Amino acid sequence: MLSLMIWGAVLLALMLGLGLLIMMAKKKYQQARQQGEGSGRAFDIDTIETYYRSGKISKEEFAVLRKQALGLDKKPASKEKSSSSPPGSGDDES
Repeated sequence: MLSLMIWGAVLLALMLGLGLLIMMAKKKYQQARQQGEGSGRAFDIDTIETYYRSGKISKEEFAVLRKQALGLDKKPASKEKSSSSPPGSGDDES
């Protein structure tokens, strides 16, 4: 009976240790992922140029990816705000 309790305690300790290890790994993975997303760049300019020269991407794709890599692809806040004009500006269709 005593050996059963000891093995149960060992098993419980192993499960708790494994759970803590998994939680630490998950936290580290999420931190690394957030740091990677912070840059917002999937490719560097050298990789993009290599793809373009080898024919893996078109000229249009190269232009878009290059702007993204250089951080020049600033998008407007929303379509509705950018298309609307203030009252009395003379841009009304009616």
